[in-house]
Amino acid sequence: MIVTVGADTHADVHVAAVLDQAGRLLGTGSFPATTRGYAQLATWAESFGAVDKVGMEGTGHFGAGLLCFLADYGLDVVEVDRPDRSARRRNGKSDPLDAESAARAVQSGRAAGTPESRDAQVEMIRVLRVPRKGAMKARNQAGAQTDAVILAAPEPVRAQFRKLSPRQRIRAAAALRPGPLHDPAAATKVALRALARGWQALQTEIDDLDAQLTPLVTPLAPQLVALPGVGVDTAGQLLVTTGDKPKRLRSERSFAPALWRRAGPRIRRAHHPPPAAPRWRPQRQQRFVADRPRPHALPPAHQGLRRPPHRRGQSQNRDPALSQALHRPGNLPPPDRPGHHRSQPPHTPAARAHPAPRKRLTNRSIDTRWQGKVAW
Repeated sequence: MIVTVGADTHADVHVAAVLDQAGRLLGTGSFPATTRGYAQLATWAESFGAVDKVGMEGTGHFGAGLLCFLADYGLDVVEVDRPDRSARRRNGKSDPLDAESAARAVQSGRAAGTPESRDAQVEMIRVLRVPRKGAMKARNQAGAQTDAVILAAPEPVRAQFRKLSPRQRIRAAAALRPGPLHDPAAATKVALRALARGWQALQTEIDDLDAQLTPLVTPLAPQLVALPGVGVDTAGQLLVTTGDKPKRLRSERSFAPALWRRAGPRIRRAHHPPPAAPRWRPQRQQRFVADRPRPHALPPAHQGLRRPPHRRGQSQNRDPALSQALHRPGNLPPPDRPGHHRSQPPHTPAARAHPAPRKRLTNRSIDTRWQGKVAW
């Protein structure tokens, strides 16, 4: 008998469910998240029959160890997204139900993703990029804090950093000698020295990680690294996003799930413009632009496109007129100007010298007006 296995992964315990070809639940079980527990799960699943596929949640997080074990064991693992929320509301939420839902997603074909094996060179790049990302964020924060302290520092301290570049300010702040703390200027120097030395330590860590990433990224994507404006950081991010199986990304639509963005019907149609980009972008989405041409690489302007100096007009110093004021519809009356009286249009009757008095309403006229219109 051929069976399908679903696994709901957690930090300490993995829950598995087995279904037959007709979709009947054969059994559920819990196993520890250890090597011995992985072997027990595989043996228990094979006791029901030949395992066709294993649907697993969290292949990149809690289920990374189970994924590597089952792949080495020879089982076909399919990556499954989280269960449908409507199904959770109808059936409830529990680990056995999630494992069963993962197995049914594989049987129905709703889940057919290929998980990353996490044993290739791309996994090494991904792991090294994690501390580099944290160091970059902390270094930028330390630099911003240094600038903020310098701006609010006493004038004798602030004068030392005037007309210095950002890196020169860091070096000057790291070399400060505050002495005893007897005034705000000395305390400011202590703070600047601590921030600057922290910035330098983080920069050293980033340089060391870049030295480790360069021999890993360059052999995998030499043509990508050779492009102008693309370095080891950009190429490494693209390799991590693509994964260790680039053949699974055959089009832009297949690349969208790797960025945690679904290609909707408006993207699939060529005659519809793409939707606006979200305010929050996932970290795995690469956001870089092509290298802009350098000023020396720009072609010289054609001399015929410019007027000779003696034919050039004077530059306009005031603001130009708005484009809305250049065209005025013809059916509008002329605007009112102070000191000018608007002329009476020929088709308009002459204005009355004395307005006619209003007709006084009486009770009888009111009753006649509303007769037949009000339901008493």
